[in-house]
Amino acid sequence: METIDMVFGAIYNMLSVYVGIRVIELFLVSKDRSRKISLPLYIGTWLVNSVVYYVPNSGIMPTRLSIFLCFIALAIFLYEGNWKRKVLAVISAMGMGIIVENIVWISSNVLGAPLENAALGCLYSGVLELFIVVLIEKILSFDRYAVLPVGGYLSIGILSVGSVMVAEIISEEVHSHELSMIALSIICILNISTYYIYQKIAENYKEGLQRTMLIEENRMYVKQMEILRQSQEYVRVLRHDMKNHMQLIHTWLESGEYEKAKEYVGKLGEKHGITQEYVRTENIEVDSILNYKL
Repeated sequence: METIDMVFGAIYNMLSVYVGIRVIELFLVSKDRSRKISLPLYIGTWLVNSVVYYVPNSGIMPTRLSIFLCFIALAIFLYEGNWKRKVLAVISAMGMGIIVENIVWISSNVLGAPLENAALGCLYSGVLELFIVVLIEKILSFDRYAVLPVGGYLSIGILSVGSVMVAEIISEEVHSHELSMIALSIICILNISTYYIYQKIAENYKEGLQRTMLIEENRMYVKQMEILRQSQEYVRVLRHDMKNHMQLIHTWLESGEYEKAKEYVGKLGEKHGITQEYVRTENIEVDSILNYKL
């Protein structure tokens, strides 16, 4: 195997690992881990898989076994969830890669243009799988703030289609194997970096909206607290006034001035909106409360 083919294989391995991680994150929630822990594990996964891939006469099964075991390790150390969910996430990541690869190769044969360049087929599979993952993320996201606007996904779609078209042109027009592999490697890197940037933009977009919502919630709480303070002040004043009212009524009742007390109570009722009777239950206390509320 030529050096340039090994370089492309290592870069494509990076793409496949990145896509697999994105699939795993569809099922699992990341633990609160620092990059000092997560980054070495990601790099180790890519490195182990690359080494196994280039072992002479290793075949496809050892490579898939290595990536499976590495994904299991990532799921255990970097993500929350029970072991069944973690195994399901890893199997889904592996299965999606295999299915997309078969779709690409079968489609090329059905269309009468079989892919003779294995690197080209790998690139097509990686770009298609990554685009499918992003679409699934948008569909499964119940939080409308967790995704980018439609224009962002349209841009990603244009990037994916453009990458495939440029790769096809390069494979047909560039007759130098070294140059074509370098170009395919660059396209692969561009897709990885662009999708990663869009992922970070989506995260920042969500965080910005959450901060805005938090600010609005704080303003609402401040307003509610002010309303509560005003209500408490009103209740305090009302209690003070009511104490004075009751003292005055009590004085009139003790002195036998019942008409004055009755007239005063009537004025209080008019002042607080008690103008008519809505309920009559033969219970004076209940009637007075209900009529006042109504």
